[in-house]
Amino acid sequence: MIQKFSGWMLSMLFSLQVFAVGDDWTVGAQQGAVGISAVSLINVFSAGNNQAGTAYLEKPAIGIFYANAFALKGLNNFSLVAAIPIKKAGTFGLDIDYFGYSAYNEKKIGLSYSMKLMEELAIGVQLDYINSKFGGGYGSKNFFTFEFGVVAKPFKDLTIGAHIYNPLPLKVDDATGEKLPTVLKLGLTYNIKDVVWITSEAEKDIRDAFIFRAGLDYKPVDFLHIRAGISTTPLMGTFGLGFNFSGLQLDIASAYHPQLGFSPQAGLSYGFGKKEDK
Repeated sequence: MIQKFSGWMLSMLFSLQVFAVGDDWTVGAQQGAVGISAVSLINVFSAGNNQAGTAYLEKPAIGIFYANAFALKGLNNFSLVAAIPIKKAGTFGLDIDYFGYSAYNEKKIGLSYSMKLMEELAIGVQLDYINSKFGGGYGSKNFFTFEFGVVAKPFKDLTIGAHIYNPLPLKVDDATGEKLPTVLKLGLTYNIKDVVWITSEAEKDIRDAFIFRAGLDYKPVDFLHIRAGISTTPLMGTFGLGFNFSGLQLDIASAYHPQLGFSPQAGLSYGFGKKEDK
């Protein structure tokens, strides 16, 4: 019974992308509030979710993000992202992630570059260094991989995003044959008069079941966003708020699982100069 529960618990964590070596983490509390749907949202956290999105940022920006899975000690994610657009040269990005605690932790550093091929199409690529460390003298492992993304804007109010993480499955352990996950995502965001954003995303990890996510972002006044969403496998509801203060954005969110409870998140970002694109 204990083994069965432990396996079930870990499968939930794997589905949330918070407890597997080299997982493709979603960063940003805005993204977390709309069903963890991120691949077609454009903001500084695109540096960690779909690097092609940073090509549409007009000014440098920086963001920090924190998430805790089910309010459990040790299941913490910390992220720092930054994007620096250079006129006519593309956008350079940084994505630093930390997950875990002393018994097990994982660190990821990603350096990215994105550019517009035309106003309606952008691409981005990121090189990743991953370090997994086990406590109790079990040592650590180091890996390198990459990810690639595309963002298309066929119409003014429609954004389509696609992203692949670890396209060439990298082996983690020769003895077990374990590999870093290869994850494909495809999603879209529809903007209704800069007041409502509807977003959806499909994800397929080659190891796991298909996941669908969707969410709604409503801006009743300029400084406030109200958000909600849903994610499958496991089935969870998400919700959150966003507050804008002259280039500074504060986002809070949580996911809720009926058996495991709440997973709180918070993000803070700042766009230097002109406000960045939504």
